[in-house]
Amino acid sequence: MSVNIQDVAKAAKVSVSTVSRSFTRPELVSEATRSRVLRIADEMSFSISRSATALKSGKALRVALLMSDHIRLWFSASVIEGLNQVLHADGYDLSIFQISSIEERREFFDMLPVRRNADAVIVASIDVDAQESAQLASTGVPIIGINCVNPREYGFTAAVGIDDDQGSRLVARHLIGLGHRNIVYVRTSREVSLHFSVQQRYDSFVKACLEQGVTNYVGCAGK
Repeated sequence: MSVNIQDVAKAAKVSVSTVSRSFTRPELVSEATRSRVLRIADEMSFSISRSATALKSGKALRVALLMSDHIRLWFSASVIEGLNQVLHADGYDLSIFQISSIEERREFFDMLPVRRNADAVIVASIDVDAQESAQLASTGVPIIGINCVNPREYGFTAAVGIDDDQGSRLVARHLIGLGHRNIVYVRTSREVSLHFSVQQRYDSFVKACLEQGVTNYVGCAGK
């Protein structure tokens, strides 16, 4: 036999609204009352409908994450793990949109204004253009960038990124400090979503070598 919110309210000797607030607005209920309601609800195997809670609050309780096709790389996996830990603790789901082709990318951005089923969109390691940025803005939700180029220019709400310039300079100085003078730099030659990051790292590495008087470096492009 299914248990509804009225059954829990009757067993806990409180109003239906108090049961609802115990789940959705705990700050409005005393700790003693909330503990009693949750204990009785657990004993009766009752839980608040997630969809009903979302409908009432006006929130989707979902965050969309847009990533490139390299989802198995350590960086992408770390981003997903970190976001999931934080969002799950606050009752949010993480919806991952993996972009593996130009067609998938176009479809995602074309449908984005229509979906509007997320409370925020996180763009990770993808170089969006002006049109895509406008489509993101049309959703009316916060847009967060992770390792994206020119986030302020494209109107992102907030952003965090890797300092490619400083990282490459530190690597170059470390190698030179160890006495190395003949250095080979290996990088990818294929088109990737982080082409701006790949180029920035290489340029900064070369510049750091030249500043230290090291000219015997070789830039090797691999697949």
